[in-house]
Amino acid sequence: MDLYESVDCILAEGTALTDRFYEILFQRHPEARALFDKTHMSAQSVMLSAALMVSKHSPEYPLATRQYLNLLGTRHARKGVPRELFPAFQEVLLVALEEFHGPDWNDGLSGQWRDAIESAVQLMFEGYDRRAHV
Repeated sequence: MDLYESVDCILAEGTALTDRFYEILFQRHPEARALFDKTHMSAQSVMLSAALMVSKHSPEYPLATRQYLNLLGTRHARKGVPRELFPAFQEVLLVALEEFHGPDWNDGLSGQWRDAIESAVQLMFEGYDRRAHV
């Protein structure tokens, strides 16, 4: 299985992965819950699923991907999400992905997701930093 097949599996299961991601996040990092006090978590799960789908299509649409992830970074800055919390999000997302894929998870898929997540976060930081300096 590769990242593209992984995204297809995730999307086929609706918000199962993203719902589990937020469960794990709030268990491991209860301080993050306050950032979602006024958030409809079902909508948030769908938005995270959309961001994961971007990982699949980023090579095909690099400019659109950059713009979308920059916008997400700007939105995170506006909402007051501290930059220091991003590594926790990354770690928890990898844990949720591993749990979701079970026996299909391997070093290759883990590496692909780690690279994709790190690239996405860097693009988000571009938008985050612009917002922080405006």
